[in-house]
Amino acid sequence: RGKRGLLSRLETLPGIGPQRRRALMRHFPTLEALRRAELEEIVGVKGMTRAAAQVVYDFLQAENAPDRAPES
Repeated sequence: RGKRGLLSRLETLPGIGPQRRRALMRHFPTLEALRRAELEEIVGVKGMTRAAAQVVYDFLQAENAPDRAPES
């Protein structure tokens, strides 16, 4: 999944449209920086509300979660 893939998936999140997506990309120099960001860092992005930041943070945490097979 490339940069465009993540960015387009961000737009599908409630409250995250083109303007907020661009603000996130301006604030974080790389996608990796965005993926590693803490909730408070995302809240600090111009134009982000706490609710919108929480949606992004939760999405990124789910994206970063390792796929684990059930243990037998």
